[in-house]
Amino acid sequence: MSNTERKQQILDAAEKRFAHYGYKRTVIDDIVSDVGLAKGSFYLYFKSKEDIFRRVIDRNRMEVLENIRHVVGEDDSPTDKLRRLVRTFVRDIDNFPVLSRFIARDPDLGLPPEMAIDDEESCRQRHLVADEALGGLIAEGIRRGEFRGDIDTAAAVSIIVSFFHIHIHNRRHHFVKIDIETFMEQLLDILFDGIRSRTQSGPICME
Repeated sequence: MSNTERKQQILDAAEKRFAHYGYKRTVIDDIVSDVGLAKGSFYLYFKSKEDIFRRVIDRNRMEVLENIRHVVGEDDSPTDKLRRLVRTFVRDIDNFPVLSRFIARDPDLGLPPEMAIDDEESCRQRHLVADEALGGLIAEGIRRGEFRGDIDTAAAVSIIVSFFHIHIHNRRHHFVKIDIETFMEQLLDILFDGIRSRTQSGPICME
């Protein structure tokens, strides 16, 4: 097994531990035991438990961002791509429970206060994708007449990102007492009703 494969194996084991036990109750001894390594071998790949936790978050985040880029790059209408992007994000939230709990600042994750804050590089990456991917998608929809021409692109991007955060927090805390998927579709309907060009017709609900 190559060093890269071994590193991914350790990350996989750590992610499962963090998802099940949270950060505080996960210990390095259990991670290396899951992959059949001596504890000393762990430090050939990662500096500490904090280091591997951040690597798990970064790996999850990069997969989510890559999925967003893939959807935005598809040969389809901006409206369909935006709908698909929302569906993709919601699926990823289920696939990456550690990341979703980190974003929601879930206290049960057991993170020290200093670790609950994103570093500058992570913030930069997120804003880059939001500006390039989402901003480009909104701009494309305006050019093609699918979205309103008077939309402020930066504001629209912020609203969509806020939609994601609302959905994450609602899945975790259930502050809206309706079915989670129904809540998501209602948010999506409101979003499209606000940005869709008045010359467009047809259903705005998710396919």
